[in-house]
Amino acid sequence: MNVAGARSTLDHRSGVPLRTGESFWSELSQNRRTVFVDGERVSDPTKHPAFRNAARTIAGLFDYAAAPEHREEMTFTSPDTESPVWRCYQIPRSHADLRAKCIAAEAWAEQIFGLMGRMPDHVSNFFCGFAAKPQVFAAGGPGYAENVLNFYKYIRDNRSIGLEVKR
Repeated sequence: MNVAGARSTLDHRSGVPLRTGESFWSELSQNRRTVFVDGERVSDPTKHPAFRNAARTIAGLFDYAAAPEHREEMTFTSPDTESPVWRCYQIPRSHADLRAKCIAAEAWAEQIFGLMGRMPDHVSNFFCGFAAKPQVFAAGGPGYAENVLNFYKYIRDNRSIGLEVKR
């Protein structure tokens, strides 16, 4: 893991960097989350013994996925920005697409020996599935399908793995 010295893997077409361990670690330590453990408020999860090692492991996953040598395996080209985005947001349209998603998921699982539940791509895949079938949401009324698609595109193109959406 390269939390201390990770370099951003900036895609110059979009100007939005792929998330690295360093950016995850920094956001986690500076974000104003409200976290309690055994009645104690945790001000910085990166320093608390209950969270710091898991946070370091997740940071390592982001470093792995953002590394140039893993770019093809862990990303695909956004159809809207033409920038690389996380593979977990790819809506498979073919067997090859589905296989590519599987390879990326396996690569992350191998980094942690398959022993961490709810990795950062877990919820991202839900929204990928929702966006694959917007007509299900259209049944809820006008605008629902469009909202789902817009949200999916936003989190895909803004590197919001794990739904760290900023307002």
